[in-house]
Amino acid sequence: MKKIKAIPDWTHGNQGITNDYDRYQVTQHALLGLYDLNTQNKAVQEYLLNYLKQAVADGADGFRFDAAKHIELPGEFNSDFWTNILANSGAKFQYGEVLQGAASRESDYGKLMGVTASHYGEFIRKVIGQGYVKDGDLVNYQVPGVSEDNLITWVESHDNYANDSEESTKLTDQDIILGWSIIGARKEGAPLFFSRPVGGGGQHGRFPGTTKIGDAGSDLFKDPTIVAINKFRNAMNGQSEYIGNPNMDQGLVMIERGGKGAVITNLTSEEKRIHSETTLADGQYKDTITGHIFEVSNKQISGKMAPRTVAVLYPITQ
Repeated sequence: MKKIKAIPDWTHGNQGITNDYDRYQVTQHALLGLYDLNTQNKAVQEYLLNYLKQAVADGADGFRFDAAKHIELPGEFNSDFWTNILANSGAKFQYGEVLQGAASRESDYGKLMGVTASHYGEFIRKVIGQGYVKDGDLVNYQVPGVSEDNLITWVESHDNYANDSEESTKLTDQDIILGWSIIGARKEGAPLFFSRPVGGGGQHGRFPGTTKIGDAGSDLFKDPTIVAINKFRNAMNGQSEYIGNPNMDQGLVMIERGGKGAVITNLTSEEKRIHSETTLADGQYKDTITGHIFEVSNKQISGKMAPRTVAVLYPITQ
């Protein structure tokens, strides 16, 4: 494959962005000192498309387009980049990292592909830090104009973790598990789990030097609670959701799915005894993580939760 610099008019140059509210600058100027590709150029599009097609041929199922809001939308500045790339890459799943903010136009990108619910991730981290949340405040994914089934959710992204602002770096493994229980148990969104560098985060800093580029990251995604949440999500595919605060306690979150099961999260540092309304049918429900039994009788669920833990409940079949 020829070098991209051999393509005439391959770049818009490296003039930096000085106004984040100016769509021309955001999409046609250089981000972080990197030369801005001339994505209106058909030869540049073909060069990039050939790369994506080769990746699919080599086994890739889909793509994340980093900094997608920095590539113009169809019709902007005489471009058909996204129309061409998304339709012809051959990928089964494609989404753009469209960090919400000035001139991000996430609702328009969301008509083309999946987009990231970055504000919701920020909200989830706030919930973890404060240890409580009103159930109704969890419902809205905070991406106006984008269908909920077209969203990518996360507790943290690589940027949240690695940037100098360290938005999420101080989160512990248990913090991440608590956040994951909420986004993973929900009906919509495609949850994205960031695998940190081994030993990083919490009180240990971003990059402890335990691993090198190319090494596997943290295996927190193999944690039994994370695994149980993921299996619950798959088992409840297509089921409706109901989000509530058991006992009207904002330190507890219960996400019920179609009356088939539930995930309960104790956000607090206290043991909680639950006796609360539920949509679940009467019977016994087993927490697949601890084996503890929760009882449902007359549409009231009863059980107990250890501090800062998650319960994943399924009915016990007779």
